[in-house]
Amino acid sequence: MRNLYLVSGIATAAMLLCAIYEGFKTDRWEKADPEEVAHFAERLKSVPTAFGDWVSTPVEVDERQNKAAGIAGQFTRNFRNKVTGDEISVFLVCGPSRDMIIHSPDQCYVAAGFKLDGEDRRETVAAPSGPAEFFNARFVKQETLEKVQLEILWSWSYAGVWEAPSVTRMHYAGKPALYKVYAIHKVVGQNAKASKESANVTFLKEFLPKLDQALFQDRAPAPAA
Repeated sequence: MRNLYLVSGIATAAMLLCAIYEGFKTDRWEKADPEEVAHFAERLKSVPTAFGDWVSTPVEVDERQNKAAGIAGQFTRNFRNKVTGDEISVFLVCGPSRDMIIHSPDQCYVAAGFKLDGEDRRETVAAPSGPAEFFNARFVKQETLEKVQLEILWSWSYAGVWEAPSVTRMHYAGKPALYKVYAIHKVVGQNAKASKESANVTFLKEFLPKLDQALFQDRAPAPAA
C-alpha cells in the first residue's frame, strides 16, 4: 500500500499546485452558478467506495487548498482489486467550470517535475451514457530510490457524457459547473506497454456505470444561462 499512498500524494500535490497557480493567473471570465455547483458537489456523496472486486480507502485532502483551487466537491480514493491486486487512484472533483478547465495532468505533472513519456492520446471506454473519451498519457519522474511511472487517464463531464475536448475552455464555455476525473495507475516495469488493456481502462469499464448512475441518473443539471 505504500506505493499507492505515494501515487496519491504526488497526484494531489500536482493537481492542486497547478489549480492554485492557474486560478491566480487566469482571468476569471466565467460566472459560476452557486446552486448548480452545490448540486454537483452533493451528487458526489452517492459515488460508491466499493463495487465488484474493488475496495477503496480515502485519501486525506486539504480543504484550504481545495478552496483556493476552486474545488467545490471531491471524491478522492485509492482503489484496490482484491483478486488481481491492481491499484488505481481516483481523483474526482467538481466546481465552477472556470476552475475545472484551467489545468490538466499534461500541464500539472510536468510542472511538478514529471516528464511526459511520448504523447498523450485519446482512449475510448464504454459507458452507459455512450462512449466515454479520455486523454491517456504516461508520466515519468526519477525519485531518489526509484523511477516513478504513472499512467493517467482524465476526462470532463457536464451533463453525463465524458469528453476529452481539444480546446476545453471553448468546449465548456458558458457551463456553470463541471466534473473532472483522473484515474491514476502506477506502472511497474513495462507491464502497461505489454498489456493489450491497461489497468486504468479495466477499472474504468467497471467504475463508469456506477459513477454515471450516481452523478447523472434522473439528475440532469439545469441549462446553462
